[in-house]
Amino acid sequence: MNNFHNLPRWFQRIIPLISVILSVLTFSYVSYLYNHTALEFVHWIRMIIFTVIGIGLLLSAVIYVYNQETAWKWLKGGLTLLAILLLLPLIMLLMNVIKTAIQAVF
Repeated sequence: MNNFHNLPRWFQRIIPLISVILSVLTFSYVSYLYNHTALEFVHWIRMIIFTVIGIGLLLSAVIYVYNQETAWKWLKGGLTLLAILLLLPLIMLLMNVIKTAIQAVF
């Protein structure tokens, strides 16, 4: 569904509502992470990525007023960042392996 015009008309109209709801949920999770007692490096990375997602979704709702097709692209772009969050544990594992290898050498 890359083409905005192939979406059902009712879905085209609720894109800003979806964007705002997802943005509020994202910022709520960011505030939860921030108020967490012990923030580790991974939590800071998650917080930054979720903040970028929330800003992208909020911009999608604002852009909808001017250009509906661009708003759809921003919505998809913001939600695409969720893949980075799924890869985050793998990236952290690789960083730990590299750190352990460097410590073993020296």
